[in-house]
This record gives sequence, C-alpha cells and structure tokens, in this order.
Amino acid sequence: MRIVIAAMVLLLATLPAAAQERTIDAAIEGAIEGAIRPGFATFETEAQSMAQAVSTLCASPSDEAMAAARDRFDDLVDAWGRVEFIRLGPLSQDNRLERILFWPDRRGRGLNQIQGVIATGDETALSADTLADKSVAVQGLAALEYALFGTDSDRITAGETPERCAYGAAIAQNIATIAGELNAGWQAEDGIAALWLNPADDNPLFHDESEQINGLVKLIGDAFEIIKVQRIDAVLRDDRASMRPKSALFWRSDNWVASLGANIAGLQALVDAADLEATVDQERARFVGAMNFELANAARTLGQTDLPVQAIAEDEEAYGRMNYVRLVVDGLATVSATRLKEIYDLSSGFSSLDGD
Repeated sequence: MRIVIAAMVLLLATLPAAAQERTIDAAIEGAIEGAIRPGFATFETEAQSMAQAVSTLCASPSDEAMAAARDRFDDLVDAWGRVEFIRLGPLSQDNRLERILFWPDRRGRGLNQIQGVIATGDETALSADTLADKSVAVQGLAALEYALFGTDSDRITAGETPERCAYGAAIAQNIATIAGELNAGWQAEDGIAALWLNPADDNPLFHDESEQINGLVKLIGDAFEIIKVQRIDAVLRDDRASMRPKSALFWRSDNWVASLGANIAGLQALVDAADLEATVDQERARFVGAMNFELANAARTLGQTDLPVQAIAEDEEAYGRMNYVRLVVDGLATVSATRLKEIYDLSSGFSSLDGD
C-alpha cells in the first residue's frame, strides 16, 4: 500500500495542472445527470429483463432458457455494481440496500435461510408480494444467484423443481420492484437530487456547500472502503494458500472479478461526470488526476483477469494481478479518507449524512 500511496504523491508533482473553473453545484449536477441517474435507470432496465428471463424459464424450462437467465444475471450484477455505493437517499431507505444485497453473510446465516426456503418450498417465498415481507437475506441477489447457480440448480431445466424456479422468479420481480423505486427516487423533481442541488438551512440533508460536496466525497471514500474490506481483503488474505474463494461475492456465478470491475467502472463514471479536477485550484487538482489515473490502472488490471475466483487461488500470475488491485484500492481508500477531505476543507470525521 505504501508503494501505491507514494506513486500517487509522485503523480501529484507530474500530472498537468487544471484551472479552477467548475462550481460545486455543477459538480453535483454532473454526478447526478452523468452517472447516478443513468446508472439507476440501467439497473431498473436490467432488473426488468432479469425478471422476464426467469419468468420465461419457469414457464418453459430448458437449457437455453436457463442459459439466458444466467446471462441476464451477469448483466444485472454489472448494473448493480456500478451504483451500489450510491448509498444516499433512496438506497438508504426502507432496507432497500439489504433487500437487494445481503452481504457480507457472516457465518452463512443468510445462506441457511435461502437453502431452507428451497428445501421446504416455502409458499410465502414464491410470490414477490409476500417475499418482500420476509427476511432481507432471502430477497436479493445472493438468493437469486443460489437459485440459479447453487447446488441442484440444474434440476430447474428438467422441470423437476418448479418451486425453486418460482422462488427465483419472485426474487427477480422483487429486485425489479426495488430497482424501480430507486430509479423513481432519483428521477423525482422534488427528491434527493433536488435536496442535493439546493443546500439550505431548512434542507434536512444539506445545509451548505460543505455538506453538499461532503455527500459526494463520502460516497467515493466509502466505496473504496467497501471494495477493500468486504470484497477483496476477505478473499485474497495473505497469500494464495490462505485465499478464501467461497468468501467472494458471487463466486457461484463466477462474477467476483466482474463485480469488482463494475464497482471501479461506476466510480470512474461518477468522478468523470463530476469533473472534480475543475472544482479546485491547480495544485489540488493534481490529486484528483492521480486518483483517476489509479482507477484506470485498477480497471485495466481487472480486465486482464477473467478467471473464476477458485482458479485465481491456483494461478500465481492472476493472484498477483488481483493483489495489485488490492494495493491500488487500499491506497485510494486511505488517501480519499484524508487528502480528498482536506482538498475541500472537510474534517475527517465530518458528515451530516452518517446514519442517514
């Protein structure tokens, strides 16, 4: 990690400087219009496609229908990965985050509940309406992955487990409903976007420009921390011998690396759309440029790694690439929690949004 941070410091001195020419309002509007709203719109579209694919699979089980449903799951994971760190407003309300993705699943309690639903054919889990009232652990992407990729999932194609398929269809429809709520929340003219763009004394979330920019800075810093702690460190551990492939998110569908790539791509889109370099003076703009540079390096490295997580544990070169990504994210998590706040004169502990 020290090497990565040192490299970023060096970049501060070598990247070309930018002139301060963008207001905080413009940066927030850019982030909303250029990344957040399109991201949640895409997530809803993919969720609807997922629901349709599982419905088709249940109506006419076949290898082709299963393959199509699994392909749609890959697309849904990608769309989710690009917006899951926007934990502001709609995603932080009504347990939507946990209902879409209950993770990490410490001690496998969520998995036990999912397996119990499938084993018993729990009728209250076979309809999206009643599923929405059950434990968050059995409602979202982890549950849908197990239904479509977990033990005995291939029996669906033979029509042997209609209850399991109905459960998968209920999950997919439940996710589509939540995705629609998220998209509507961000599209609403009087919703979270309006609050973020119009700080005021009577605004419940953003009282001034400092809180306004802190909302964006916190999203970025928290995203790096989530990726580092929950998604990478828990899997790679100290070396290949101690790797824990089954601690990886979406390992059953071989989407661990892809989901990380989606996270990085979503962060790139957010930072690019906000154009943060243009909101600060020339000296401080160099840091933002360095952050963008390292994000691009991480994205490029992930693009060179298409192995399932189990295979990465057996491939020294692939492990090395993933460890490099870990170092980059670790460095970015550290400096974004300190330097990025300093750039906007925010104290490291300040956040009016904590717990919102």
